[in-house]
Amino acid sequence: MDINQAYVAFSLYYATGEGVTIFVAIGSSASHAEKVFRENVPEFFHAGLQVFSWDEASSQFDEVKRYIPQPVIELLTTNPKGTTEYFSHTHYNLS
Repeated sequence: MDINQAYVAFSLYYATGEGVTIFVAIGSSASHAEKVFRENVPEFFHAGLQVFSWDEASSQFDEVKRYIPQPVIELLTTNPKGTTEYFSHTHYNLS
């Protein structure tokens, strides 16, 4: 699949004293990415859900792309469309 055909659903959650939580789901369509997200993320974080196609421009989405490992991108580009999905959860708290 061409990486520009991929869709990314994500939520960036910032809370003072609680840190930063980042959820990322990738699928072959907007609905596929959203489904992977909703199946893996607690409902509390669904309000912050955003979905972008890989080639859309957004400062938040550009930040999220940095957290997607290169081997995952390679899998997405070498596997047939609709056969691969990805999910990650990152949290850090510096307070």
